[in-house]
Amino acid sequence: MLTASSLTLVRGFAVAWVLPPVAFGNYAVAIGLGAFAGLLVSFGAIETSWKRFVLQWAEGEYSATVRESRKLDAKMALRVVVPTVFGTGFAVSIGFADAALLIIAVGGFAWSAVAASAGASFLRASVDLGPLAKATMLRTSIALIAAIAGAYLLSWPGAIIGEVVGGLFFMGYVEFRRRMMLKGLDVSTPRAEEQPENQNSHAATAAANTLMGESSGRYLFAANLLFAAPIFLDRYFVSEIFGAEAAGTYGLLVLFNMAALTLSGIIDQRVGPQVLRMNSTGVVRKAIAIYAMKWVVLVGLVIGVSGFIAAVLVLGGPLSRFESEYALTPLLLMSAVSLAVCSGYKHLTWVLIAWNKEIAILRVAGGYLIVTAGILGFAALCGMPLWGYIIACAIARLSMVAALSYSIWSRLKDAL
Repeated sequence: MLTASSLTLVRGFAVAWVLPPVAFGNYAVAIGLGAFAGLLVSFGAIETSWKRFVLQWAEGEYSATVRESRKLDAKMALRVVVPTVFGTGFAVSIGFADAALLIIAVGGFAWSAVAASAGASFLRASVDLGPLAKATMLRTSIALIAAIAGAYLLSWPGAIIGEVVGGLFFMGYVEFRRRMMLKGLDVSTPRAEEQPENQNSHAATAAANTLMGESSGRYLFAANLLFAAPIFLDRYFVSEIFGAEAAGTYGLLVLFNMAALTLSGIIDQRVGPQVLRMNSTGVVRKAIAIYAMKWVVLVGLVIGVSGFIAAVLVLGGPLSRFESEYALTPLLLMSAVSLAVCSGYKHLTWVLIAWNKEIAILRVAGGYLIVTAGILGFAALCGMPLWGYIIACAIARLSMVAALSYSIWSRLKDAL
């Protein structure tokens, strides 16, 4: 987990080392827009699969899980490719070549992001999360090499190509696991002839669909968009408000945040299914809440210590080149670390998902978006410094974690 998160941070710093600040700002903006677009095209399909795949797998519906997972991959790819092709064609037809390049880059990273989400949803269905860890390491390792080489050869568009290459390897491994499972070669899955005949397969699938219905999926989809908007669209608005060079500086600073989100996302692959299983087996709610909350605290501690070490390396250390080239200051670095510390918030959302309280997640996400939008508007109108904007966003994220914790605690009291 720490290795994959570290590789994400190393990749970002390496690309920033190769590219000048303005080009790195373009790279950061394209990644932010692409990540958000990857969430947007889901329309609730991936969110619905989170609980459905876990429950289907638990019922022995292995073939159904593989079949639905492949359909999900194809659906997500189509939803990315079609608007990317049309958008690029339109931009070229009206003479906006730079916009066409950005659309292609955003579309490429959007596919990489949504493919990883869909593949992870399949891999986390099994109790054995080793394959998911291997797939994540494969993606981050390949992307590290390919993004650096691409940035050196083709500037920021080449770095995006490297990210897409990492996604291709990830999906290749996911398909390999599917084929192994269907052929009975996956040691974590019974061979086809050894699987007990499930006469209630359709009933099991229907039960999974009921527990994770379309309305729940839509609530989670909307909540994810609201949570993600301040996290991924901020780079674009920072470039518009503070300028292109500031966007490069901000893009470098949010590497701490992206590494923290990567670490939290990897841990989330274990925490989420475990919370669902604990709830389905009758574990008391307080134990479930404590289990999720301890991971939030642990992620915060790891990111805080790691961020402090990285800041020391940048300020007068072996990475001091970034200090002058990207106009970094101790205040900017520590504000970026403070923003990253609260990145484990998604562990708390799994508790509410298990309790079928997705609407509570949506309310918190809506409040978080409103607060961060207000901060951005204040920065645009009142000339807030970049470090002040980052600290304000960190306070907003801390408030969001507090709101999720309160939502859980209030339901604990109701259950007593």
